[in-house]
Amino acid sequence: TGEQVRLTGHTDNIGDDEFNQKLGMQRAQAIEQLLLEKGVPAEQIVVESKGRSQPVAPNDTEAGRRENRRVEVRFIKKN
Repeated sequence: TGEQVRLTGHTDNIGDDEFNQKLGMQRAQAIEQLLLEKGVPAEQIVVESKGRSQPVAPNDTEAGRRENRRVEVRFIKKN
C-alpha cells in the first residue's frame, strides 16, 4: 500500500536516441534529488526516461522543442 511517484524525463529531438535517453534520465534524476531532499522516501520514487520518443509538441520550432524538454510527475496509488 502507499503511493509512488513516477518521474519520466523527456527531451526534444536534437541529438541521437542514446543521447536523449540519457538526457531524459538526467532530468528525471534532478527532480528525484529534489524530492529526496524534501524527505520523500527513495523506495517511493521511480525514475525513467522516454528520451525523444513521446513529444507533446512539434519539434520543428524552438517553442515546440521547449515544450518537449520536460519531466512528467505522476502520483500512483499502490494497493
